[in-house]
Amino acid sequence: MRIWIVMLFACACGKGEEAAKPAGSGSAAPPPPAVTADAAPAPAPQLSPKIEAARCGEPCLFLVDTPFDKFLDTYKAKCGGMETKELGFEDCKSLDYVRNCIYAAHGVTYKKKKWKNLFAKKPWYEPHDGIDVKHVLSPVELANVHELNTRGKACKKGIKVSTADAKLVKDWLAPWPTTPPKLPKALFHNSDPLEADNFAEAFANDVGRDKIKLGGDNMLFYETGDSVPEGIRSLPGKVRFIEAVLGGDYQSTLIYFAFDDKDKLVGLEFEEVEDGE
Repeated sequence: MRIWIVMLFACACGKGEEAAKPAGSGSAAPPPPAVTADAAPAPAPQLSPKIEAARCGEPCLFLVDTPFDKFLDTYKAKCGGMETKELGFEDCKSLDYVRNCIYAAHGVTYKKKKWKNLFAKKPWYEPHDGIDVKHVLSPVELANVHELNTRGKACKKGIKVSTADAKLVKDWLAPWPTTPPKLPKALFHNSDPLEADNFAEAFANDVGRDKIKLGGDNMLFYETGDSVPEGIRSLPGKVRFIEAVLGGDYQSTLIYFAFDDKDKLVGLEFEEVEDGE
C-alpha cells in the first residue's frame, strides 16, 4: 500500500503561541518597552546570563542569535565539540518545541497549557506579560521561526524530503509549460525509454498543459528499491530518487526524479496511476 505524503512548499512566516494570560509575579525582570505596530524587527537580543549558561543543555536557545544554517557548527564550537541530532528536526513535536523555545527566550507567555507548563519548568525562562510577539524577534530569529514553521507544517503532512531536495524539484517544474524544463539524458515513460523530442507531448498528456503548482493534493517523498520504476532504477552510479505525485480527481501522475551526489538531474520518469494504487 502506497503511503501518500502531502507536499507543502510555501508557508507564512509563522508565529509562536501568542502572548495570553498573565504569567504571575515573582523575580521576573520587567517587560521590554511597548513597540508600535509599524516598528522594524528587533535587533539581536542581549542574552541573559541564565540563557547563556543553559544553551549547551538547551540547544534551541542558540537560534536566538544564530542563523539556522549555522546552528550545528556554532553549537559544536561553543559547547566543546558536543554533537546534537539537529534538535530532532525529523520529529514534528520537536520542531514545534524549538520554534516556541525562541519565543520563550524573550519571556513570552502562552495560551496553551502545554507550553505554559513546559517552559515554567525551565530555569532560564522568565515570563513577562504584554510582549508583542510580532515585533520582539530580531531578523535572525524571524528567519529561524519561518524555517521551523515551514518544516513543522510539512512534517505534520508527512514530508520526508529535505528542504534542498524539495527546491530542486520545485525549480525544475516551475517553468512548465511556458519554458520546457532542461531534460536529463535518461528519460522514461511507464518504464519505456523516451526520446527527448517526444517528451513535451507525452509529459503534457499525463501531467497537463497548465502551470504546475506544487501543494494541496500534490505530494513529494523519497523512493528506494523496488518502489522505483524499473526504467529509471537501472541508472548507474549513486543516485537518489524523489517521487512527486501530482493529484487529480480520479488519477494521479507520478514523476520520478533521479539526482546524483552533485544535485544534477540525471534521470526522469513519469507514469499515470488510478487513485488507490
